Amino acid sequence: MAQAHLSHAVRVRLPTLSQVWRHAQSQPEQEVCGILLGALSPADPYPQPFALRAPVPGGSEPISAQDIAKVLLVADNVEATNILGLHDRYMLDAATLLAADDRARAAGQHIVGFYHSHPDTLPIPSPTDRQAAWPGYLYVIVTSGHDRSGALCGWFVDDTQRFQPALIEIVR
Repeated sequence: MAQAHLSHAVRVRLPTLSQVWRHAQSQPEQEVCGILLGALSPADPYPQPFALRAPVPGGSEPISAQDIAKVLLVADNVEATNILGLHDRYMLDAATLLAADDRARAAGQHIVGFYHSHPDTLPIPSPTDRQAAWPGYLYVIVTSGHDRSGALCGWFVDDTQRFQPALIEIVR
């Protein structure tokens, strides 16, 4: 798998991003979480590689090495329940992950990443985020606390569990 690079670019549809923000604001005292669905766009001015792995055994096929020169387009999201219900960490429920994989495949997409909120901190991966992240996926962190509401950062995780920033371009 190709490692994520600083120059990776991600396009996120405005309605998808709006849904993520609304989800984070709906529970500002707790980490919310969800799944990002999308695909690699055929038109890409960015030459850096990006590879995806399927998180569900027998689920969506990984995107092939032939697609590494394409830009990632995040087109949809699936809200999940934080089954831990905690302020400083989250865990997706397996049923939602499986349903998101089915939804992605039905739309010709893949699970391309995950999002969660940080109620009281900046949208920077925490030590817990670093330990639990899956390489090859996009992680979007949005702040939901009162004084930092709306800040957002995207991150790719490389094979050494290092988070690399991802440029997020908002598209209609």
